[in-house]
Amino acid sequence: LNRVSWLDENLKDLENLFHKITVEMDGVETGHIFLEDGQLYYSRLPKPEKEGYIWTGWQLEDGTVLDDDAKCKQDLVVNPIMVTEEDATKCTDIVFRTGEDYVYLDDEYYSLYYTMLPEDAQDKRIRWTTSDEEVASVTTYMDNIAEIELHKTGDVTFTATISSGVSKSFTLHIVDGERPKPDSIKTDQDKYELKPGEYGHIEVTPDPADALFSDCWLETEDNSIVEVDMNGVIKAIKPGRTHIKIIMVYSNDDQEPTTLQKTVEVVVADDKDPEIGYKCTTGSGQTWRKGSGAGAKFVFKRTADDSKTIDHFKDVKIDGKTLKASDYTVKSGSVVINVKPAYLEKLAVGKHTLTADFDDGSAKAAFTVASASKSGSNSGTVKKTGSTTSTGSSKTTTGSSKNASGAKTGDSRSVLIWTMLLLAAATVLVRRFIKTVFR
Repeated sequence: LNRVSWLDENLKDLENLFHKITVEMDGVETGHIFLEDGQLYYSRLPKPEKEGYIWTGWQLEDGTVLDDDAKCKQDLVVNPIMVTEEDATKCTDIVFRTGEDYVYLDDEYYSLYYTMLPEDAQDKRIRWTTSDEEVASVTTYMDNIAEIELHKTGDVTFTATISSGVSKSFTLHIVDGERPKPDSIKTDQDKYELKPGEYGHIEVTPDPADALFSDCWLETEDNSIVEVDMNGVIKAIKPGRTHIKIIMVYSNDDQEPTTLQKTVEVVVADDKDPEIGYKCTTGSGQTWRKGSGAGAKFVFKRTADDSKTIDHFKDVKIDGKTLKASDYTVKSGSVVINVKPAYLEKLAVGKHTLTADFDDGSAKAAFTVASASKSGSNSGTVKKTGSTTSTGSSKTTTGSSKNASGAKTGDSRSVLIWTMLLLAAATVLVRRFIKTVFR
């Protein structure tokens, strides 16, 4: 009697501990469950299935969408949100924390965590295959976790294939012997570079690879620049530089817990592509003289990836006219163009413009063509040795002969002047000598 009285008095409180959640699809009730007060809806509500449709979430009768962290507070009627398979945003990638791991057979089960990308994907269907179901098998899976049942020791590979056709594999080593404690943390890189909106992955493993650890997690210094999840998936938010800390804990009953740490750098660059441009760094403003026999050198530099400038080169123009390949040479570093003298000799004396064309831009350089020098030393002609002499060399030789003749005339006049000075000096000496004698 006392128990009945207590139940009558507390029945209302007991009813408040649980709430009935009714599931309807297309106006028809498909089932219901009871959830404890404060329990998350998504942790218990079964995913509905409808041919040709993908379930993406839950909503109330008034159209309010339930968040992932919505908690049960009262009796409710919920409806699944369904989109057609054609309209659903498909996953493009599935990422495991690491490509392989170790587990004791005595653990009986292993939880394989993964991340499906992009994070707002709606079609998250996965098809699992196992290399050896006698060793282990996938029993159940839901968003971001697959439960693997262990059967015996050995190595087994699980392959997940998502609806977009992408497949990723994970290998599990099931052992029963002793496993060492971790000495350090290994990552596939020490620095990660991304652009806003891109995803990256830090693959974290203990060293040695079969080391036993009890927990591992990642923390970002600035989640306004990057976010990171438990599987090491990075999402770049905005340009900046930050670090992600990896913490690994080892503990057992006989020893104090050991904590290992490692920090990696993440750089998020501006998502704008650098503006591509070209400029002449050598040769612009030069003067080339006819008859010099030398070419005219021009160097062009690219504002981005200068080492690849030569890959973008197309042709050369002078005053708008495209040169033949035989009229110039071109080589890398950045791009060095040398216009051959035979072509330059055809240009009129005066100012000209050379244009270097690339598949993503162009650059110009001004230069001047001057007439051949008339003086011997500055004629600009090529002097040749031996019996063969060019016309320019003959002129030079003639000029040299004239200069030589002039030099001899100057020498004769000098001798005459010196002779007269000596005679005058001798006359003075003779006169002084005569005066002295007659005194």
